[in-house]
Amino acid sequence: MRFVQTAIIVLLTASCTAEVDRLQIVADFERYKNAHDTEQALTLFATDAELDFGPMGKLVGHEAIRRIEGYDTALETRLTLDACAVEEQDVVCRITETNRWLTIAGIDSITYDEARFAIDERGQIVAVAAVPGPESQAAMGQAMAAFAEWAQQHEGERFAALFDAQGNFQFSYDNGEKALQLLQEWQDAGG
Repeated sequence: MRFVQTAIIVLLTASCTAEVDRLQIVADFERYKNAHDTEQALTLFATDAELDFGPMGKLVGHEAIRRIEGYDTALETRLTLDACAVEEQDVVCRITETNRWLTIAGIDSITYDEARFAIDERGQIVAVAAVPGPESQAAMGQAMAAFAEWAQQHEGERFAALFDAQGNFQFSYDNGEKALQLLQEWQDAGG
């Protein structure tokens, strides 16, 4: 009987102190993201997780993540994570992103040279910091500036409806579809 009690204690202790497989968590994120499985992706994130895209903005919490996942679903976003390595509690990867917005804008892909996933001891992603590299930022900035100028001149109300009162783009599936439609009209007009 004493042996059984000792074995149970050892098993419980081992299960409570098991090392979190951070690389697997990030691989699962990539898989769910590319399958556009928002609910499965959300299971990987702490409820108050922060996504920081540098100059592109910061999102906090499951509802914000759900909205950007909807937006990315509308854009048919695909991520390729490579060169992933564990650095203490974090996983650092290079990410290449493709989507319909980029394609219509004439950009093959954008690269996040160093995306950092902070993962807690429970195995939940608590923060992601992913800033596009300088070349990607320049390409996106140039395309967005030209598109925004055209949209404000020709489709001001439709373009303005994509943003909140503070001028922040409102991520959602519907806004993704609307933004793609406007972008395509801009390209068709010679953008």
